[in-house]
Amino acid sequence: MLPLTRQERRVAVFLFIVILAGAAMNYAQKRSRQLRPVFCFDQSYGKININTADAEMLREIPGVGRAIAQRIIDHRMLNGPFMDIEELRRVKGLNGSRFERLKDAVCLE
Repeated sequence: MLPLTRQERRVAVFLFIVILAGAAMNYAQKRSRQLRPVFCFDQSYGKININTADAEMLREIPGVGRAIAQRIIDHRMLNGPFMDIEELRRVKGLNGSRFERLKDAVCLE
């Protein structure tokens, strides 16, 4: 074992505790993101939340296949959550009639 003074051991223990607490908080934060609701409730009952749905859930939206679902997720990861349903028009392949078909099946929360 390294010859450390009492004060150096205390500092080492303190640093270990800080690192451990930081790792625990990071884990808890990542875990809480995974537990967000996928469906919207209240007035929009049954609609899919485009800010939290995974690719499989997004594919249940009319007009959304595997490629479009992945583009929605990629857009969300690059630009953050959608603030308005109209922002979906920025996703490649979701302008025009396809957007009109899906806008009533999605919501934001």
